[in-house]
Amino acid sequence: MNLTRTTTSITAAAMILLAAACDRDDAQVLTDTSAAGSFGGGSAASEQLEAAPARIQQALRADSTLRAFELEAEAEGSRIVLKGTVRSEQQKALATQIATRDAGGIQVENQIRVEGR
Repeated sequence: MNLTRTTTSITAAAMILLAAACDRDDAQVLTDTSAAGSFGGGSAASEQLEAAPARIQQALRADSTLRAFELEAEAEGSRIVLKGTVRSEQQKALATQIATRDAGGIQVENQIRVEGR
């Protein structure tokens, strides 16, 4: 009878260790998955945020009114920030309109300065 209790205890201990090992593997898989998302794979939203500044700058340079000002679009946090200098409020508003159109739903913050000449 003593042998049965010992065998049962060893079996129970082995099952506990096995369950703990399985839990550890699951935690490691979750850690590895989240790390891959932040370094390589990325989400669709982060990929869109990375691509948006170049797309917006291209659109701003394609506009004949804004081409001469060499305006910049940069990703900062979760938004696109417009920088540079224009001559009028209308040009600043046009830059906002173009950037918003090409931002794909990403928030646009216009930090363009107006310096009349």
